[in-house]
Amino acid sequence: GQLWAASLALWKTDPLGGIGIGRFWELCQPLMHTGSITYCDIHSHNIYLQLLSETGAVGMALLIMFTSAIAWKWLR
Repeated sequence: GQLWAASLALWKTDPLGGIGIGRFWELCQPLMHTGSITYCDIHSHNIYLQLLSETGAVGMALLIMFTSAIAWKWLR
């Protein structure tokens, strides 16, 4: 639960663009030192939350559009 909380907290810092690819560990550490969370790891152990926190709403929208296009093509 702590990694999920960290993911959401980091996403809230920049909801549109995210914190940047591969920066979860770097930016999770200050959250732990301030007491917002009690545990950090190199990634959030949830691909969708990690994508949301690192790439923001733009990256998540691109993932949804990509998977929707594949599903649409497959279903047709």
